[in-house]
Amino acid sequence: MTQAGAAKFASVWLQQGGPAVEARHNLTSDQHQQTVNDLFGRGFRPVWVSGYGSEPRFASIWVQQDGPAVEARHNLTSDQHQQTVNDLFGRGFRPICVSGYGNEPRFASIWVQQDGPAVEARHNLTSDQHQQTVNDLFGRGFRPICVSGYGNEPRFASIWVQQDGPAVEARHNLTSDQHQQTVNDLFGRGFRPICVSGY
Repeated sequence: MTQAGAAKFASVWLQQGGPAVEARHNLTSDQHQQTVNDLFGRGFRPVWVSGYGSEPRFASIWVQQDGPAVEARHNLTSDQHQQTVNDLFGRGFRPICVSGYGNEPRFASIWVQQDGPAVEARHNLTSDQHQQTVNDLFGRGFRPICVSGYGNEPRFASIWVQQDGPAVEARHNLTSDQHQQTVNDLFGRGFRPICVSGY
């Protein structure tokens, strides 16, 4: 996210062993594409992407490991993103990460070709539409795995998976103070965060 023209970053780190990891940030679209080409060529797979700023920059996390086919997209308009959703769902891919950014929204996403429970993906939702989606999909047994807020008049993109699991809570449109209260409350009730988006 940007504030007074300077990019700021938030990140979560886990201390554990595992395969090689690469992390990038502050890349232009061209630099991000070069990174995609380079890291795919070296056996890395993207697991997270974040687009941000009015002149888009990208941050991403990559893991060097084998696995099913992966597709990564960025700088897509809303219509191009919808075409990508239709195409990749049709080819057996499932979204694992989506990031909306900019006031004339663009989208970045990561997709994995694998079987699994039903998946729903949404984008360009107003706050009220997002809340309706939350109510509908929770009611149908779906659980959110990724959410992204973006734009001056906030819009939301999200990915949901229909599967059982421990209790899940989702929040949006919180001020900094409200978010801190939520952090305190949910940590105190035994919840752990899996995704956060500032916008």
